[in-house]
Amino acid sequence: MGSDRRFQYALQPMLLTRQWELDRLRSELGEVNAAWAVQDTSVKALLQRQQASMQEWGGLEGTPRPLSVDRFVMLARYIEDCGAQARRAQEALDALTQRRDDLTERLHLAHRALDAVHEHREKMQVRFLQDRISLVFKAADDQWGMSRTTEAAHDSES
Repeated sequence: MGSDRRFQYALQPMLLTRQWELDRLRSELGEVNAAWAVQDTSVKALLQRQQASMQEWGGLEGTPRPLSVDRFVMLARYIEDCGAQARRAQEALDALTQRRDDLTERLHLAHRALDAVHEHREKMQVRFLQDRISLVFKAADDQWGMSRTTEAAHDSES
């Protein structure tokens, strides 16, 4: 180990791979969150439309004129269609929620894996520095011992 040698982490490619995976999962989670927000807005709008049509249906009860069969069928189908659209939209929202939850769990695991590699890197760096300091002390000790031997030889010659 020369004194100009620097710490090189052998698992650096793994560290980078785990960082890239974490970044990819964060990006994917952001996309899913955006899609979830759009879908949630859609579900709310469909439910409001269904509620409005049901209120219109309820408002027809008090009218003095009778409701035609065609109008009755049309309104019933419209309410049913609104409900079906809302159910499909809610199913899509539920699927996005599940995907978001899965991604959140994977993101958590990826973060823990990256933290473990960072912790290992720090330990290896500390070990490298300790070994380097040990070599410096050993070299200084050897120099001191040699200087003592040279001094002793020089003193015995005198």
